[in-house]
Amino acid sequence: MARTRFVEHEGRQILFVDFAGLSDEADALAAIAESQAFVAQQPEGALLTLTDVTDMQFDETVAKALWELMRHNKKRVRAGAVVGLSGERQEDLYELLTHQARRDLPVFETAEEAKAWLVEQ
Repeated sequence: MARTRFVEHEGRQILFVDFAGLSDEADALAAIAESQAFVAQQPEGALLTLTDVTDMQFDETVAKALWELMRHNKKRVRAGAVVGLSGERQEDLYELLTHQARRDLPVFETAEEAKAWLVEQ
């Protein structure tokens, strides 16, 4: 199954970016590249995105690729949300990435909460 795909919630399309469980650098970079290519085909300002980073492992290379993805996607995303942040290291990296990429991505406890928020945007 593709890690970047549309899901429906309350009749609205949400782009679900599933990075959950990625622990191998090569797999993470492939998933990030897949997401970037998918988003590049979408119109500007149209996307609602939900990114799941549950148990994703980050190293410097993956963090840089995530930052590039966030910058790349910015003009195509109307609203985005994140689920699955856990631990101080993930939270610190999230803060750094969102600050550097100048993106506001609220964090939610569950995907259902995030989806409910996204469809209101």
